[in-house]
Amino acid sequence: MRALAAALALLAAVAAATPASAADWRWLPGVTRRVPLEDTASRDAPALELAYAPRAQLSLGQTLGIAEGRGPVGVHVWLSGLVALEDADESGVFPDQLARVVGALGVALSVDDPFGAAPVGARRAATLELGLELGVERARELVAAESDRVSLTPRPGDIPFGGGGLWLGFDVALRAPLSDAWTLSLRLSERVFTNAWPRLFGARAEAIEVATALDEGLAHAPSLAASLRWAAADGVEPVARAVVEGLFPADDSADASVRARLVLGVALPGDHGELLPFVAGEAGSGWGLLVNRHELRLAVGVRYVPR
Repeated sequence: MRALAAALALLAAVAAATPASAADWRWLPGVTRRVPLEDTASRDAPALELAYAPRAQLSLGQTLGIAEGRGPVGVHVWLSGLVALEDADESGVFPDQLARVVGALGVALSVDDPFGAAPVGARRAATLELGLELGVERARELVAAESDRVSLTPRPGDIPFGGGGLWLGFDVALRAPLSDAWTLSLRLSERVFTNAWPRLFGARAEAIEVATALDEGLAHAPSLAASLRWAAADGVEPVARAVVEGLFPADDSADASVRARLVLGVALPGDHGELLPFVAGEAGSGWGLLVNRHELRLAVGVRYVPR
């Protein structure tokens, strides 16, 4: 919580240096953030992705850049949405059993060469970015008939509601060129759900009431993501990405959990987007209504990010 307060104070301080003139703003800029949300191993990335692990997974996501302010401190405002489908106990070509819907409205501040380390005339410099977003996630079954419902028997210690809810999130991201060919990206994120705020004042009973009213299974969810990209040739860029996310429940009777994902692939950037065939290893909790299913999974799939 102290980290959240510090990040909000930093955002407010840096905002004083943002562009003030209307001429400094671009509307619907296309590109949203300097350190893209799509360049992460997380299955919450707003991209188009189809994978089998071994059950079918399908994500339909997109980020819309609303506005971009240009200046010493860049300002980026965006809206993102994601519909993620997954099977729980079948292996069809396309999933049709479980669904998650995720949406977020966010703003980010970016600074190029924040450490003044780039030599004069350098082709690329590091970028530091601070982001703040308001988001919501809901998990549902897609089947209606009782005979077709997925068998997800609750157990003591389970996280309820598929780990969704309404959250205020913040992140600190850094993209740093290691050389002309290698680029490293890091992102430290935290999502604080609505029910966590009463806990700041010791109102634990009220926090549980908020969690129940808003169907929130988590109090907060920190994560750390890393991405390494190699520009091996024109239009061919191998990538390695990893993300680890902690899941801390709102209810003291539920058990905290963790999930991790490692992605290895070859990015094929083009004029209109980037195609990424990949293999992925997943461990720990699943996503949505599978949050209480702990497995080791191997996925093969493809992701597409329109530009």
